[in-house]
Amino acid sequence: FIYGLNSKGNFRKLVNISNFLRFVPKFTNKISLIHIDNFSEFIKGIVDNSLKGVFEPQNRKIVSTNEIITQIRLVGNKKTIKLKLLLPMLYFFQFLSSKLRMSK
Repeated sequence: FIYGLNSKGNFRKLVNISNFLRFVPKFTNKISLIHIDNFSEFIKGIVDNSLKGVFEPQNRKIVSTNEIITQIRLVGNKKTIKLKLLLPMLYFFQFLSSKLRMSK
């Protein structure tokens, strides 16, 4: 994710979802982030120094989506409820909807 003031993309979508999403599935995933200013400086360094190769710029800390959602909601003084059963329920409803589509 690239994040920062007025940046577009997945992080902005996550912020928008976090504003109304009260329940989140309790699972562990890890994602890397980088602030748009740091990303811009990184790109400038590559261009200025004529570097070649594959680069993976990111912040030092790797975080989970649940941590991000919880922190966004805390800033807005909103409580987040993490449910262990929510993820299996989502899988079940996804499975059920696929079966219903196949029967049509």
